[in-house]
Amino acid sequence: MRDVGHRLGLTGGDVQHIDYLLSHTRDIDWTAPSRPIVYKSVGKMARERGVTERAIRHREAKLYALGLIAWNDIGNHRRFGWRDGDGRIDTAYGVDLSPLADHYDRLADLKRRQTADLAAFDKARKALSSIRRRIHLKIMAVEERGVDIGATAAAFAALPRVRADTPGARLDGILAEARAIEADLDAVLVAKEAGSAPEINRGDSPESALEEQASRCGRSVNTSAQADKNFRHIQPTNNPQSAKADTGSPSGDKDDRKEVVASGAGDITLKMAVAAASDRFIEEIYPTGRSLDVADLVDAAGRLCPHLEISRSAWVAACAVMGRAAAAVAVIVIDRNMEHPETPIRSPGGVLRAMTARAKVGELHLEKSVFGILERDRHEGEAS
Repeated sequence: MRDVGHRLGLTGGDVQHIDYLLSHTRDIDWTAPSRPIVYKSVGKMARERGVTERAIRHREAKLYALGLIAWNDIGNHRRFGWRDGDGRIDTAYGVDLSPLADHYDRLADLKRRQTADLAAFDKARKALSSIRRRIHLKIMAVEERGVDIGATAAAFAALPRVRADTPGARLDGILAEARAIEADLDAVLVAKEAGSAPEINRGDSPESALEEQASRCGRSVNTSAQADKNFRHIQPTNNPQSAKADTGSPSGDKDDRKEVVASGAGDITLKMAVAAASDRFIEEIYPTGRSLDVADLVDAAGRLCPHLEISRSAWVAACAVMGRAAAAVAVIVIDRNMEHPETPIRSPGGVLRAMTARAKVGELHLEKSVFGILERDRHEGEAS
């Protein structure tokens, strides 16, 4: 009833009153020949629940109209009753809850359908997040090739956001629109490459981001499980000033904004950051009709912080010390590692403050954490 009551037209208060009535029954009341009748007076109910008698009568009238309760009354509607020595109701006049038992199959069916709807919604929403991630990367790849895709980028920017109350049919429509946009981008890439494999097919995968990171760091990709475990932790850095330099909006050459998130964070590229980000982080990146840049990641991180229970003061302090771009990467790392298979983060705000403290003394290596997330994703992909 708590889960599907709203589908019957019940409010939270209605469901609470049903729970209250049920609490005044015993298991034996639900077996024949007994009936689950609540014979407590309206006055006592109102006093116990902290409402007026009129409110009790109004709520029960609604439940009666919906066929969820019945009355077992005497002429003056007085409620009273007693039980015998075995605890069975001997005589009772009041609210009869027997109709609830008659609705059991209907309620169970509503619950099954609700569970199926929620599973389908969650699956479609995750699929949409994955497509959004790929579209961001493919727009970057197409623009790198000098192709004007203004109309496609505008269509992506106009794609509606998905909320908890978005109808399932509408979500399916949004998903279809996103797939059409991705198909347009794929067609452009195929035509531009003239038969060669588009780079974007590598850029949107953890393997590609790992290879790019390894190339920048001048080392080979370590695929061992131990490496993933080590990269889970933030490692020291010897360049605190580079982190402090960026305390405002990302600046510099346009290509730098697209390619490197933070020079003080081991040259983490946008492709790496997007590949490492969670689906819920991607949901916070609002398409703007232009290619993704660092400012979009910063804005998304700021919007996600309240959902991670990271305070505004912790976020502002991180931006001031690390720089906005590196702070956004820190939020990506924290968000992903809240679901770490071995040592999940339990206090996101505390971890961000700890990262900020390390950055102050030059002991923060975000690129290793990002590298570890990408490697972990690759291992999970191979396992599946």
